[in-house]
Amino acid sequence: MAEAKVCEKAMSFSKELGFINVEIEGEALTVINKVKNIKKDHSEAWVIISNIHSLKYDFDSIVFKHINRQGNKATHVLAKEGRRFSNPRIWIEDAPLAVMNVILTECKLTT
Repeated sequence: MAEAKVCEKAMSFSKELGFINVEIEGEALTVINKVKNIKKDHSEAWVIISNIHSLKYDFDSIVFKHINRQGNKATHVLAKEGRRFSNPRIWIEDAPLAVMNVILTECKLTT
């Protein structure tokens, strides 16, 4: 359910920023499969999934991709950094140093 809420928030935020081509990555395969498929179900997350389906029409292109936990390290570090603050934080052009270090390390491993 949390991953579905994060997906919904990412889409709403992307819309607010005026993005028209969006790629959403998530590690919860069940959620990714549900947002790709319009079939209604009786899960707790269905209301959120249904809203995600409605939001899809606000974009010219939207892709949902499953990514495993290992490929999602920067996201986990970013979430951990975000928990340090009492109010929501949004990093657009810059990221916390801990996140940048993970990204740089991953870039070095792939070159």
